[in-house]
Amino acid sequence: MNTEKSLNLGKKVIYGFGDLGGNFLAIFIGAFIMIYLTNTIGLNAGIIGTLMLVARIFDGVTDVIFGSIMDHTHTKFGKARPWMLGSAFLCAIGIAAIYAMPEGIGATAQYAYFFIVYVLTNAFFYTANNISYSALSALITKNSEERVQLGTARYVCSTIAMMVILSVSVPLVTYFGGGTAGWRTVALIYAAVFLILNLICVLGLKELPEDDYETKDGKREGDVSMLGVFSTAQNICCMIGLMATPVFVKKFGMYKAVTTLTAVGILPALLFAGAAYSSRFAVLIPATALLGLFMGPIMGTLSATVADIGTYLNLTKKVHVEGSLFSCSSIGIKVGSGVGGAMVGWILELSGFDGMAAVQPDSAIFAMRVTFAVMPVLVFIVVCLCFKGLNMKAAIENAKAEK
Repeated sequence: MNTEKSLNLGKKVIYGFGDLGGNFLAIFIGAFIMIYLTNTIGLNAGIIGTLMLVARIFDGVTDVIFGSIMDHTHTKFGKARPWMLGSAFLCAIGIAAIYAMPEGIGATAQYAYFFIVYVLTNAFFYTANNISYSALSALITKNSEERVQLGTARYVCSTIAMMVILSVSVPLVTYFGGGTAGWRTVALIYAAVFLILNLICVLGLKELPEDDYETKDGKREGDVSMLGVFSTAQNICCMIGLMATPVFVKKFGMYKAVTTLTAVGILPALLFAGAAYSSRFAVLIPATALLGLFMGPIMGTLSATVADIGTYLNLTKKVHVEGSLFSCSSIGIKVGSGVGGAMVGWILELSGFDGMAAVQPDSAIFAMRVTFAVMPVLVFIVVCLCFKGLNMKAAIENAKAEK
């Protein structure tokens, strides 16, 4: 399955810059848009959650469409890079626009503005950018080890971005005056960072010629200021797990390594669940760190797994569908994110949460505790079962033997 290596360390880091920049859109919007719209603008959390879910479902449709479009793209610059380049500017505009809610208009108009801008930014601009970026890992190298290393570089950079964004966003908003003006200023800064890092990634990499695509052998509950503490603990350890992933993959193989590590990761997830439910912060922070450690292998091998599926289809069906495959991966991420965001909004609304209140009712605190505790356990169980039943390495070897 291995082919000749073609990427030096610099190219791998440049590839990682794509996700470093991408998270200045994905994390900033995903983690803070509900806070901005409820606590600052004063909109209803349940309605916002529902609109996000509808938008994410629509987002999944555009993923499929764009994946097919990218697969039929043929230019001298490649299949993915032209789309990533063009969409980068539109994404930057979207980041700024989504945190520029017009004031002085009715609530209905504000909901409509949010929905339209959110759909455009996520379902069109970021879809084109992220799917083309993800597909690059299959288009700039056919070496399986390099694909894993690209995934590691990608998610190390993603982790760095996550740590920075979750740690500094709220302080930056406060520094720039708070309220709508503070959020708008931070959004403009992040839009510029996104654009610069995306351009570095697009212009610094080169896709293989299409003739080379053929595979060859070879203390207030819910206080947003706590985000920085937990994200730092989790993401530092996640980065350690990411950097260790290639070592485990080389020694045990990707699928066996990830299955084993995620199975073991259920234990810290259970520890985290108990600590989250009981608000034992002395236990919660190290449990969060352990979660990050075992999340690393999942994040670092996702792109490589999708690329391996592309290799298998190329061997058995003689087709190149990298764009469609990564669009399917994106659908899962986006619809999952949409369902998760909607559920948070619904749970908060049903529990009596009030974004403008200084102190939340006991029912809202209880709902947040339960939600926070249960989700990591479910994630690790599902991922472990998925990787246990998925071994593309064996499937590729069988396909080669039959061929």
